Amino acid sequence: MKSVIAASVLALMTSASAYATSIDADIGQFAMGVQEALNKIDDAKKVTITGQEAVNAANLVSKVNAGDLTAVYQTSKVGQTAENKIQSYKYYSLTVEDVTQDATNVANSISIGEVTDGAALGEAEQLEKIKQRSYGDQFSMNKIEELDFGKNIGQTAVNAANLVTLEVDGGVIDDISQKSKGDQTALNKIYTGWFDTADLHTVKQSATNVANSISLGEIDVEDVASNINKMLDDVEQEVRVDQYAENKIEVGNIVEDVPRRL
Repeated sequence: MKSVIAASVLALMTSASAYATSIDADIGQFAMGVQEALNKIDDAKKVTITGQEAVNAANLVSKVNAGDLTAVYQTSKVGQTAENKIQSYKYYSLTVEDVTQDATNVANSISIGEVTDGAALGEAEQLEKIKQRSYGDQFSMNKIEELDFGKNIGQTAVNAANLVTLEVDGGVIDDISQKSKGDQTALNKIYTGWFDTADLHTVKQSATNVANSISLGEIDVEDVASNINKMLDDVEQEVRVDQYAENKIEVGNIVEDVPRRL
């Protein structure tokens, strides 16, 4: 028998500049290129207590206090691929126990403030504009092949483009613009062993695609209702994204609580 412990792969891509000639922003980020995060276990007979994590991230802003920040612009033209794979050795049986696989792609994320013990901390009283543009395909996949016995397996595939989270007072923000173009594909797959049969105990699969998400905290104005309506009038979201999410198990036997086969 052979036990294998996998590693994590993290790829970050970001560039910040003032964009003085064309964009008036306190923080301006532009990323272009290709990101690939791959974890692979080949020729395995037994894989236990293992975590595979493949992460790609382009353009991230995370601050508790925005201070006098007034505008944040992000543009990502990045193709992202995150994959985790476990495969058996030739025609041998494969046992997988207590294994998690996480494949994540993120393009453009802005997070300001934090919540501690239920209370929001930080401020963004001067923040007025947020602009996000994402042009690129995202592919995340977790795969286990030639499986004969599996127990406590978790697979999570996530693609996210253009995320805004404000856990603090929105201040004078009056313009949020998000545009996303590209394909998002999130896959989790488990395939049967060489003898077209497998025993599985407790498997959790989650495949998620998100394009253009805005989460706003408290809005500090005298007339809250009217300000919320104003905010909604000034929010622009455009999506031209093909999204596909799939969780798939192809095995002969799926069981919840049976003795392990000898």
